[in-house]
Amino acid sequence: MIKPTLFGYGLTTKAIAKKLGGGCTFFDDNVKEAYTDEEGNHILPSHLFDPEESGLEVTTPSLKPNHPLIKSA
Repeated sequence: MIKPTLFGYGLTTKAIAKKLGGGCTFFDDNVKEAYTDEEGNHILPSHLFDPEESGLEVTTPSLKPNHPLIKSA
């Protein structure tokens, strides 16, 4: 199964990743350096998102439609 790229590291997207068994990739504006959380998810700064490397994106409800991550997806 292809796991989605998750925009925003918050309650909603963490719950999605947990349901998928972890190992997801997140991009978040508040992250300065990449790290891996206790569920095996990769958390990266938003500016590192490459739409060519992602097949499906899921966004947190708090991101506005004009957010740079959404516009570049």
